[in-house]
Amino acid sequence: MVALVDRCEQQSLVVRRQGSEGRRQIEVHLLEEGMSQVTQIAEAHQPELHHLQAHHWLAGISPLNAELKKCGIANIQYGS
Repeated sequence: MVALVDRCEQQSLVVRRQGSEGRRQIEVHLLEEGMSQVTQIAEAHQPELHHLQAHHWLAGISPLNAELKKCGIANIQYGS
């Protein structure tokens, strides 16, 4: 996971920030270019996302849902 975040940070897709709950906590935030790429990927894979949603495989992943909504993909709902 660290290597993935390192690569994304090198490409100016994300930035690391110290967490609010202590020195050991690090938060990873999407930058504008990162959000743009997430949007493109989400749009390209909408059928797969809807399939996962239909089978409740994404249930309980509310942070992902919030980010998808930011990308304009608000149709994905979790639960019954």
